[in-house]
Amino acid sequence: MKSGLFLRNLALLGGYALILAGALWLSLQLRFDFQPSPYLDRFFPSLLLLWAVCLPCLWFFGQFRSLLSFFSLPDAQRIVFATGTAHLILLVVWYVAGVDLAPPRAVILLNFLLSSLGLGALRLSLRLIRERSRRFPQGSSARRRLGIYGAGTAGAALVEEFLAHPNLKMDVAAIFDDDERRNGSSLHGIPVLGGLSVLRQRAAELGLDELILATPNRDPQTTRTIIQQCRRLKLPVRTIPTLHHLMAGQLHLDRIKPVELEDLLARESIELEAPATRKWIEGKKVVVTGAGGTIGAELARQVWACHPKSLILIERSEPALFEIEQELKSGGCGREVTAVVADVGDPLRLPELLQQHQPDLILHAAAHKHVPLMEQQPGEALANNARKTIDLAQTAAWHGVREFVMISTDKAINPTNVMGASKRVAEIGLQLLQKENPAMKFISVRFGNVLGSSGSVIPTFRRQIAAGGPVTVTHPEVTRYFMSVAEAVGLVLSAGRLGKGGEIFVLDMGEPVKIEAMARQLIELSGFEPGREIEIRYTGLRPGEKLYEELSHNEEVTEKTEHPKIWRLRPQNGLTASLKNLEGSIREIIAEAAKGNTAGAKRKIKELVPEYTPWLG
Repeated sequence: MKSGLFLRNLALLGGYALILAGALWLSLQLRFDFQPSPYLDRFFPSLLLLWAVCLPCLWFFGQFRSLLSFFSLPDAQRIVFATGTAHLILLVVWYVAGVDLAPPRAVILLNFLLSSLGLGALRLSLRLIRERSRRFPQGSSARRRLGIYGAGTAGAALVEEFLAHPNLKMDVAAIFDDDERRNGSSLHGIPVLGGLSVLRQRAAELGLDELILATPNRDPQTTRTIIQQCRRLKLPVRTIPTLHHLMAGQLHLDRIKPVELEDLLARESIELEAPATRKWIEGKKVVVTGAGGTIGAELARQVWACHPKSLILIERSEPALFEIEQELKSGGCGREVTAVVADVGDPLRLPELLQQHQPDLILHAAAHKHVPLMEQQPGEALANNARKTIDLAQTAAWHGVREFVMISTDKAINPTNVMGASKRVAEIGLQLLQKENPAMKFISVRFGNVLGSSGSVIPTFRRQIAAGGPVTVTHPEVTRYFMSVAEAVGLVLSAGRLGKGGEIFVLDMGEPVKIEAMARQLIELSGFEPGREIEIRYTGLRPGEKLYEELSHNEEVTEKTEHPKIWRLRPQNGLTASLKNLEGSIREIIAEAAKGNTAGAKRKIKELVPEYTPWLG
């Protein structure tokens, strides 16, 4: 390996020396119109001095260490810096020191320009030769022909990635873009042909095997139209990550993924002020409960990206906790992250953990959330979602935690099911704790439905489609608010930053989406025709289920916040209950449910949450 590196550097040295010699000779000839000149007698002494100065400068600026097949604009800049530095040194030697070998100043300027161009051309030629040999290897098998939709920054980065990885056997045949100003141009040698109409007309002619959407800030309606067109053309579609996943400013081919339903939200993604959130998190000791769940794991990822002083992950499912711990470790975390297998309701373990780690902030994601299961187990719902939350928050206050953020749900608004009512009881408990602990911040954040989370409708639909159907929808008119996992977690962190204490926050999630329409879109994305190839079957509303969800109830005042898409909710009337009475009522409900009296437990829940409408069938 060392001998190979030596030969490579020796070849580069010879190439650079020849370029510098040619540039100096041509500079002298151009200066004197290719006529004999006394300065030509000084060519060889001047060349030796040029080599003695310029070649070390090229070494210093990394032109012997650079990878030949990745010559780019930064490399060209470094060549200019190297030759510029060398010629400044030569000016000092020739004119300040009064050396007789000095050529005319015009020759020095010409030589700087020609040597920079020559060295850049040499490096560019080496890259082109290397790329061509890799792009068209001898005996290569059939290659896939790709189309890219989007000629912006993301599209350009994607083309560069494919050109740099010819071993993938994928060739970009054409680029499509809706911006007419780009039509007829080219990007890295690939023609930009036009928009959707051109794709429709020329997909077969170009022999495309696949289309990649390279528009991370795309409009959902436009995306839907492109996908529908590609389905008619029987052209598979994949997409690059959204802007939430491109915050690092890099694009990698392993991040390209099939188009999923979260790419087709009936609104644009909501940006949730990552720099401000990072400033809020940075340097804090943070606890995430329920860290193995969909939301808890994403909280762990985003909190870790904000550089906390320490991150403690609490989860009672050992496999789920191990998975997120290993993911963070593979991303570079060390002893700053601690994974703890524990139940947040353990009255002995949790105080010890808080005493040991002394966190500044707790993000509480641990909860039961499955509506039909909790409907039959009100005691378990109240114990886990309400009592354990209140106990954890109270213990946190005793141990000097400054901020506590709980994840709630839009089902807590005028609840018709036990799960929503249990979350509403937890919200009330945090507001009562706020009155008793004004120095600490207790905040609740209400979510809509999170796309793709465990137990949600999307994984269920996917399993049903994979089995050949039918896809089951409870009612043709049922609607829900939806948000992506990234938006949900961004809301938690933004709300924690904006909260003063005692508030409930909710995200403006746009218009609610019909579940039936979502099922049809997912069937189409899977390559089937709804109603013909995959049946949609209506099963009727389940116990405790609503036709539609709400964002606030009549007893809450909606206020704007600094963020245009986040609302603050405050109760119109002050809370009259005491925390002690609330805890006593929760114990009574759990005891009643333990006797098997589900209806009686639900009636007692209604005493705590008057807006709750229990299902007693």
